[in-house]
This record gives sequence, structure tokens and C-alpha cells, in this order.
Amino acid sequence: MAEVQVIARFVAREGKGNQLRALLQSMLAPTRAESGCELYELYESDSWGCFFFCETWASQAALDQHMATPHFKRLEQTGRELVRETLRGQYRKKDSDRRRRGVTFASVPSAAKETHVHPSPKFRQNWRPHFCP
Repeated sequence: MAEVQVIARFVAREGKGNQLRALLQSMLAPTRAESGCELYELYESDSWGCFFFCETWASQAALDQHMATPHFKRLEQTGRELVRETLRGQYRKKDSDRRRRGVTFASVPSAAKETHVHPSPKFRQNWRPHFCP
């Protein structure tokens, strides 16, 4: 099966940054306990109210199961009132060639011209983990 990596970006509505941070932090423990979750990290940008999840899933099926969990449904439902814009980049690592990646975007923010998602290791050097032990 092909491993799936996801980078999800959330930008809080004005005055909702602390609530969004708490909601995203509440996703860490239950998601990391899921059988197909290989990596689930939360990062906060130096820009106020901008958060990123870096995720690695064993397969597309594992990611699909995650998106059906009660905690993910709560994130979708509660996040609507807290989030101004989202972006989700999904990268599949093919078993036959680990260097190739197919990219799909699940949703695009209104300010897409300003958005850049990069799957390279340099991405992690530019973000500091705030909530990961």
C-alpha cells in the first residue's frame, strides 16, 4: 500500500486563534492512537492564528478511517466557526518509487495566490512544533 502524507493549513478567524489552537490540540492524542497514523504533528506559524498539521498515514484507507472518526467530525463541525481559510495538500508515496509524489488539493483558500505548501524537509525547518511532546 502507498503511504499518504498530508499538510493541512488552518487560519483562524479574527479573535478565534486561542479557540482554534485548543481544538487542534484536542486532535493530537486520539489521532495518534489510530492504527494507521504514523505521524501527526501540529505546528504554529509566527503569523498569529496560522496552524499546520503534518500527517503521515499508512494508506489512503487509514486516512479515510481517520476522516470518519468522531474527533475528526468534531473538528469539521466546530472548525467552521473558527477557521477563516484552510488548505490541504495530500502527497502519496508510491511503493514502486518513493521519490515521486502525486499532489492533490482538497480545498483552496480565497488567498490561494499567497499560499505555498512544500513537502520537502526544509518545510519542517521553518516551523516550530509547539504542541508535540
